[in-house]
Amino acid sequence: IAQFYSQLGALDGDPLGVPGYFTPLLFLVFTITFLLIIYALSWLGISLAYQFGSYKVQDEEKKRMKESQKMATTEIEKY
Repeated sequence: IAQFYSQLGALDGDPLGVPGYFTPLLFLVFTITFLLIIYALSWLGISLAYQFGSYKVQDEEKKRMKESQKMATTEIEKY
């Protein structure tokens, strides 16, 4: 199918094949795209690590609050 469309284009005056600068341009576009994806994934990883740490600290604070409430109620019950 690709050959058929290439020949149709050639009948209209288009050159066959790709230009000489195609390979370097392709490499440049792939490199820039790859770097942008890595940049976005880095920010995603950083934000998820921060979120995980935040949840962990919140859970520890909840445990401390429960323990302190238990200790306070046992102290009150002693009297």
